[in-house]
Amino acid sequence: MHKISKYLNFAIYWLIILIPFSMAIAPAPMNVFMGLLIFTYMLKKILQREWPIPKTAINIPLLFFFVITCLSVINSLNLKDTFRGGILRLLSFSFVFLILSCELKDKKHLKKIFFSCAAGLFLASIDGIWQVSRGKDFIRGYLPVVNLGLVRATASFSDANTLGVYLSALSPLLFGLTLYYLKG
Repeated sequence: MHKISKYLNFAIYWLIILIPFSMAIAPAPMNVFMGLLIFTYMLKKILQREWPIPKTAINIPLLFFFVITCLSVINSLNLKDTFRGGILRLLSFSFVFLILSCELKDKKHLKKIFFSCAAGLFLASIDGIWQVSRGKDFIRGYLPVVNLGLVRATASFSDANTLGVYLSALSPLLFGLTLYYLKG
């Protein structure tokens, strides 16, 4: 039992590190890693006979946000897409967030996650620059999007807006963590 728990902890540790980098490559690896993370975490909690949801200060606001999201189903045009693409996705991301709050324990692990995010940002940025200069990205072979005569990079993402969301979400996080790290 102890050996299985050790392997599960190892898997959880590295899956948390791989998820931010895998976002820069494609949605499929990220979704696979998230699924594996949730599965291994749940298996670990079942084997240890513990409640899987950690008690944190964010639980109530997260639950409130989830309930409001579920109530918005009333305005949905396609219930299947809303449930599969929206609610289940929000539930999985929320669960990954709660797993992070429980499993992130030291600065060494945080540094590895930081470098994973930085490597993903670097990869997506270089891929976007390559795509605009060479005509297609080197990860998935996507062509750049041309709107109103402007060439817009998508890198390995499905469209330019998704690349922008990825870069604008992770860049401030990395800059803030860098400033915090350099400050000591």
